[in-house]
Amino acid sequence: MIEMKPIRRVQEQYLHLLKGYYALFTNNASDIQLAYFFEEVSTFWRKNYEIINFFLNKITIDDKCSFLAGAMYIDLAHYGHYEFAPCGKYHIFTDPVTKMRTFFSRRATGVNKLRAKEYLNKVVLDCINVLSSYPDIFMVLPLDEIFSEDQDKRMEFLKDKSFAFISSLFTNPCETEEEFLDKYHSFNEIEKDIKPELIKKIILNDRNDINISLQERIEKNLDNVLKLDVLKKSMSEAEIFLMAIGQYFMQIMDIILISYSYKLIPFIRSEVVFNYLVLTYPIFSEDKDIVRLLEQTLVAYLFVKIHENYDFSKVDFYSYYENVSENRIIETVIEKSRIRVKNVFELKVSELAAILKEECSFLPT
Repeated sequence: MIEMKPIRRVQEQYLHLLKGYYALFTNNASDIQLAYFFEEVSTFWRKNYEIINFFLNKITIDDKCSFLAGAMYIDLAHYGHYEFAPCGKYHIFTDPVTKMRTFFSRRATGVNKLRAKEYLNKVVLDCINVLSSYPDIFMVLPLDEIFSEDQDKRMEFLKDKSFAFISSLFTNPCETEEEFLDKYHSFNEIEKDIKPELIKKIILNDRNDINISLQERIEKNLDNVLKLDVLKKSMSEAEIFLMAIGQYFMQIMDIILISYSYKLIPFIRSEVVFNYLVLTYPIFSEDKDIVRLLEQTLVAYLFVKIHENYDFSKVDFYSYYENVSENRIIETVIEKSRIRVKNVFELKVSELAAILKEECSFLPT
């Protein structure tokens, strides 16, 4: 049984902290003010580390606790809470302030600071609204910082695993990153050597990436925050490729690491991030615990895809939550799937979608 009272108090305190600083963002905060804000947030989480660590370590797979993976914020404005709610009995989203801090560090190069500030403003406001409106359903925790004591080793592990995945995409894999950088000098050279059956699976923006070149995919992806022309002054195209692709392999490995360590269900709504989960899934397919968690990820993702054009504005959230809470829809879909197959990954998407649609018949058409 998860003890929620201590973690709920932490949520209330964090909401108070964010509200106290929100005026900074509406008044175009200076770099110094932002640095102070980030440090205050970091101090807050460190102060509450024991409570958070105790809470996370008490979670079991049977608790059905999920976390928002591969996304910066819930996005109430676009009904992201409706998408997230069916996944799990308890719902965690990673502190967006902690995640955004890297964009404002001195080591960050090529970052469009104006866009970064606008985005920070958006995610902080969303976090405030989530904690204010739905404190009994969603909770925010600094999951990116839970391995902070071994941060260097963790990043080295993620980077090594990421490069191993990237190298496996090529007809003639490189043993090391140094070998790769010596071998390739342009996006065009890289694209030619990727296995033909895999080039269409390397998406960075959305499914339409399969219709454009690798360079166009990378430019489109980086243009959201980073300036490619600035990056090219200090990085080769091979380095930019490793950075652009590597971020997703590192991200999915990080998601799996968090999921496995704390028995959390990764809730993924991004088709790009989910694509990299599918690419890496075979590596984990023999681990029963991981498969059990990822089965729920798959069903939840399919729910999002089926309802991506659904008008949730006509459905009261709490009435909707009564139907989807406690992970009941996802568990029912998995139970029905097991009549036919060993796990949901063995079912055709169309078969799984048919079961899911049946369970969502309560939604008005």
